[in-house]
Amino acid sequence: MLGGKENNKDYKVYYDLMIEELDRANSIISEFLSIARGKSDQRIPRYLDSIIKTIHPIIQAEALMSDKEVVLVAFSLSSQQVKDCKYQAIATQ
Repeated sequence: MLGGKENNKDYKVYYDLMIEELDRANSIISEFLSIARGKSDQRIPRYLDSIIKTIHPIIQAEALMSDKEVVLVAFSLSSQQVKDCKYQAIATQ
């Protein structure tokens, strides 16, 4: 479209390069989405108290930045079915 205009002939090489790069980016994104879509929604048993203890330092650091205090009270919860990927995302932040 732009490459066909008379005053844009000098830029045709750049337009072709941009189109190739956009096609390549589209291919990478499409492949990523197809891989992500294939994952099952598996839930695995995790003890919520251990998850909370794991993320407590993160919560505490956020609270300290806001001049607040977080108190963790010892407790025990039963095992719950949680998605592992969500837990990993929280625990690694």
